[in-house]
Amino acid sequence: MRYKPGIRSLLSIAILTVLSIAIFSGTAAGATAAKLYVADYDDNIVYVVDPDTGKLLKNISVGSHPVKVLTDPTGTVAYVLTEGDNTISVISIDRDEVMKKIPSGDQPTNMAISPDGMRLYVTSFNNQRVYVINTTGGSIEKTIQVGSGPSGIAFTTDGFACVGNSIDNAVMVIDSAGRNPVKTISVGAWPENVGIDPYNRLAFVPGFVDGSLTIIETNGWSVVKTTSIGGNPLDIAYDVSRGVFYVTDPTAGQVRSVDPQGEAITIASIPAARSVVVESYGSRIFVASPDNGTISVIPVTGADKPVTYVIGHKPTSITPIYLAEDGTPVPTVTPTATPVPTPVPATPTPAPTSAVVTPTSTAPAPAPAPIPTLLPLLALGTVAVGLALRKNL
Repeated sequence: MRYKPGIRSLLSIAILTVLSIAIFSGTAAGATAAKLYVADYDDNIVYVVDPDTGKLLKNISVGSHPVKVLTDPTGTVAYVLTEGDNTISVISIDRDEVMKKIPSGDQPTNMAISPDGMRLYVTSFNNQRVYVINTTGGSIEKTIQVGSGPSGIAFTTDGFACVGNSIDNAVMVIDSAGRNPVKTISVGAWPENVGIDPYNRLAFVPGFVDGSLTIIETNGWSVVKTTSIGGNPLDIAYDVSRGVFYVTDPTAGQVRSVDPQGEAITIASIPAARSVVVESYGSRIFVASPDNGTISVIPVTGADKPVTYVIGHKPTSITPIYLAEDGTPVPTVTPTATPVPTPVPATPTPAPTSAVVTPTSTAPAPAPAPIPTLLPLLALGTVAVGLALRKNL
């Protein structure tokens, strides 16, 4: 996750500088999400949703079975990974329309975008590979053989990629220059996702099966701490403004705040909470619960209760969309590694309001699917447990 000194490094710094100037000189209003893109696995749609009301603004048809949606650093393009047809739908945020589809590689699982926005890295759980896709030409530049069960992937600000190999219980580091694996780090049981703290140069890796949290420093790629946050931590997202992570636990139906020392507190009870994303310098956390067909909006300050909206049938991934006052897309906030904010723990939030707001949609959401308990499965071993649970993700 680190560029070697040279032209490519200078180019990345220049891009980040330009984006930072754009953000802080006239697009501060864009720090609050104007709308959400919500990928729905069953409906093959990205729903455009008003985060303040849950109102459905538009349906964007994409490929088969979308599993991940994210935006590029410019804030003008969104990418939707669809595992059913091995493609990525490229959406114009300005028009809320699919411009084209590009190949993702076989049996895609998850993806992340490089800090300069020039490449998408796509994991394939079954094929034990990471596909490197050029976002300009839309072609697969390289296929990287990684460990067993690659799932989550995240970038440091200097371009190194961290891949969570679930079956291996390890994180593989891919360098930025040659895009080659450079190190494998043992972590807890079933690392489904990886979170990056750019200020303290740390990678946080939750273990889905054993409730562990492994903290890795990204300068020398060594483990600095292994602790337990309990339960079955699944997805993880970093809060730029508060210097903390938010972690979902679908089994317990909780969202937890985790500080830089790995101390966790529960901030909200969200049934079947799975994927999580944080508003850039904003005040809300967005959580998708595909088993319930809902998304939840959690106030970071804890002043208000979380609000839950029924969206489609199986919302799997959310990304906030930021707009300037004139309605044009603005760059996403890209943190540098220079300032170190003082962590401010999120205030525990009351349980979600019982009133569920249901926007007009193509069909009602199904009844919540039960989440299996871990206890009867523990004797089967880490791999068996992880595979059994993953089938329900």
